[in-house]
Amino acid sequence: MLNKLLLCLGSNKNKVKNIELASQKLYSCLEQVKFSDIIESRPLNSESEVESYLNRLALAYTSLSLSQTLFLFKELEKELGWKPEDKFRKSIPIDIDLLQWNEKILKEEDIKREYVINGLQSLPLE
Repeated sequence: MLNKLLLCLGSNKNKVKNIELASQKLYSCLEQVKFSDIIESRPLNSESEVESYLNRLALAYTSLSLSQTLFLFKELEKELGWKPEDKFRKSIPIDIDLLQWNEKILKEEDIKREYVINGLQSLPLE
């Protein structure tokens, strides 16, 4: 059985390169991956010295369990240069957030964000 997932990529450090690298890696380890357009967004806490983000949604399928999928995403983040201290520095090479697992919304707040709503509109549907 395949699990359906909706995820969001985000980066504000080497943005274009990191979003593309993450997209390629996800394409190679998930099934039937479809990506939205890349969308630029402002930081949530709107600090002027913090760079804007690039975001991209992906709709995909996997035979992995939820815990295996989350572990995979954390490993991909580390592989692309994410470190725990990045969150405090507000310098994010890549962030991979699992928004929805099958029919269950995992990130209620995130799913309502403007860049997610816009990304959903540009995502090729099944």
